[in-house]
Amino acid sequence: MATQECFVVKRLIQEMVSPLTYSIHIYYDNESAMKLAENPVFHARTKHIETHFPFVREKMLTQDIKPLQGSN
Repeated sequence: MATQECFVVKRLIQEMVSPLTYSIHIYYDNESAMKLAENPVFHARTKHIETHFPFVREKMLTQDIKPLQGSN
């Protein structure tokens, strides 16, 4: 959801100001979610989230987002 929201804001900024040429940094604290986003193979237990991770994976591969592990 954070990736989707970032791209809504990014499009708004691009329409109002100028194009953004850098990656968006998204901080995460869930290692399991990142492993699922990086892994193109889905398992039976992850059927309900199949639609979200391909979008995140695509944005990671095109370097539109840069996931960074957050620290406490």
